[in-house]
Amino acid sequence: MRLLDEIVGGATSSGTPVADLLRQCLVLAYRLKNARLKEWCKAELDGYPDGSELPEYRKGVAHSYGLMVGPFGARIDRQPLALGLVEEKHRSFLMEICWQEPIAQLEAMLKIESDEIVAAWPADLVAYYQSRFIKGFALNRAWKSIPKNAIVAICDVVRSRILLFALELSEEVGDAESPLERISGREVEAKVTNIIFGGQNIIGSQVAGSVHQAGGET
Repeated sequence: MRLLDEIVGGATSSGTPVADLLRQCLVLAYRLKNARLKEWCKAELDGYPDGSELPEYRKGVAHSYGLMVGPFGARIDRQPLALGLVEEKHRSFLMEICWQEPIAQLEAMLKIESDEIVAAWPADLVAYYQSRFIKGFALNRAWKSIPKNAIVAICDVVRSRILLFALELSEEVGDAESPLERISGREVEAKVTNIIFGGQNIIGSQVAGSVHQAGGET
């Protein structure tokens, strides 16, 4: 089928934006009449709202660094911050990254020159831990550092799942003239579960923050 061929061709080309592939996959989802595939495409294109269930590939771990200021103008820049000194109520926010952004926004982040993505700690959290890390030095500012290849991995997972899903459907329908209606709804649902959702009916766990969002009480 032409649409499947276009999706396969785009997914195997590094020049095709993942957002474009998702739009084609959304068209496919409507033709297949599969609600879960529609939902996944829309979430990837529009971003995952607060409180929604996030796929595992959109979660990661961050490391925190800070600027420490001491007496007589002394300073330590990019000091690794030991999060074992952080209270448990703040630790998950500082260690975990939840990428809720639309896929196009993530792809745009790949164009920055730096090898890392930086997310600043909230000012009140910096003040709360100002004197917790190095005796005689005050924490002036702090940030979470995420390697840019974490975003590369997200985009690659989405691209690969779309490709495999399209290839599986192509194999099912056979020649290019065969209609998608030839595939039963049950078969489509099984492929969506196993390929798009990685074999899970429910993806990830409840989240309520993104890489750009402040969180945690002080």
